Amino acid sequence: MKNIAINTVLFVTVMFVALLVVDALFIQYEKRFLKQNIYEVDGTYNLHSLHYNDTTVTAKKPAGEFRALSLGDSFTEGITRYEYSYTQVIAKTVNDHYSDHLFRAVNVGESATGLMDYQKAYKYWSERIDHDAVIVNVYLGNDIAFLERHRPWTLQPVMTAHNYDLVDGRRRTLIPQKYPLRIFDYIYAYASQRHMPDQLNIEIDDSRYKQSAYFQMDEGKFHEKGYETLEKTFRVDGQANLVEGYRDLAQLFRTLDKVRAEGKSVLITLGTFEAQAEDGFRADLLARFAANPEDYDILLPARIIEAIRQRVSPKLSVLDLTPWFRCRAAKGDDLYFQNNTHYSVAGDAVHGIVAGQQILAKWFGKQLSLPPEIAECEDWADPYLQRPASKTDAEIDAFINTVISSGTND
Repeated sequence: MKNIAINTVLFVTVMFVALLVVDALFIQYEKRFLKQNIYEVDGTYNLHSLHYNDTTVTAKKPAGEFRALSLGDSFTEGITRYEYSYTQVIAKTVNDHYSDHLFRAVNVGESATGLMDYQKAYKYWSERIDHDAVIVNVYLGNDIAFLERHRPWTLQPVMTAHNYDLVDGRRRTLIPQKYPLRIFDYIYAYASQRHMPDQLNIEIDDSRYKQSAYFQMDEGKFHEKGYETLEKTFRVDGQANLVEGYRDLAQLFRTLDKVRAEGKSVLITLGTFEAQAEDGFRADLLARFAANPEDYDILLPARIIEAIRQRVSPKLSVLDLTPWFRCRAAKGDDLYFQNNTHYSVAGDAVHGIVAGQQILAKWFGKQLSLPPEIAECEDWADPYLQRPASKTDAEIDAFINTVISSGTND
């Protein structure tokens, strides 16, 4: 009996050590695979292979190039293909009207990231890619409510549903680091895959969109998610629940103000939530969930953000896209893609053209004559502005005092 116990202990010990060795070799294989086949080769980063919505970019700028890093969440990454993303629409808009430099906008937007991630991502890429400017999109729908500040930022998550690429275990991926041994993460991921609904079995009939565009929610889930966003971010009496998010925003502004002070150009855009742009969609959400329209203010977060900017970094440029999106939506443009929640090609175009105009004027001193369909929105009278403001300027200032006095985040 004693020999059986000893042999059992020895067997378990040997198997455990062997498993540790195999796992260590497996992790080294991941890292080697990343370094040799995906990451950086001879001073060039293959962003597409890292699952960014971009191509390749050299660490060093070519002569005559003006380069901007474009950061944000899935709205920046986009569900449209590279050339239709708003980042590339910005680049095209600038290049079509400014010939002194080639304007290159590098899209390093990432799905499922938030305000603190943008700072960490900028620090990472700014140390590796030469650049003259930075563009950061703050998505009004959920960035203020997205609080993951304690999660370490690393490289872009792999966004494939049924093809789990080998990736570094420290990254946030569809194969997250869940267990002490990395090999168990893969076993768990592949086991989970067998129970995932097949959301990709949809024929793609528009080559302007990536496969991710065809992750569609059913009507019930789509409206539930829309109402949840409206409730979290735009409820008038719920702003106190977002103090931490506004504090993160203030810290982002401080970080970008330092970047500006170092001589780089900076633009912050405020991306528009679908229920902000489309009055009919918002009314449908409110009716479905028996909510009182007076309890919500789709312009309040932007007013608070502007007050924060004036308080902590008044020299930063912030462009709210909401008036432009509301105008184009009122005129019948379909700015969001089906039940996906993200911009359509038309939405990316509006964001990119308006931001491109701002960049031409602010960074290069060039005035752009907007396309007629965009230009007509410059003087558009928004009927929503006729309703009384939900908060006075004094009330917003008092709220900002709470945000600022809460301290800063690292």
